[in-house]
Amino acid sequence: MAFRDPTPDEMRLLRFLGRVAGLPEHWVSDLSVEGMADGGMGSLILRNRSPLPDRQYGQTLSACQFDDRDGIAVIASLYGNQDGTPIELDVWKVDFSPVQYIAAEFTVLDEADIPRRDPS
Repeated sequence: MAFRDPTPDEMRLLRFLGRVAGLPEHWVSDLSVEGMADGGMGSLILRNRSPLPDRQYGQTLSACQFDDRDGIAVIASLYGNQDGTPIELDVWKVDFSPVQYIAAEFTVLDEADIPRRDPS
């Protein structure tokens, strides 16, 4: 796959997660994305038109939840590298089926509800 501009729905989700994480509004201004092999759930590698940042996982910046068209929950998490630079949008539909759409509204997940990624 190649890097591309985010779709309007992806951009809306990324902006929302960035606001929740306290990132400056302009963090998405030069963003490009590349789809990940995740069974069609919609996870993305992120970069800001410059060489890829260090992709070593460092922290979960924010997370939200929404329901897909079929009523199945989808959790979206914004991951950062060790210096806090956003590097990945992880999208996980809890039944592992492909995500049909990105909803218009999101529910912020509290720290205790955010799924944890194994840093290894």
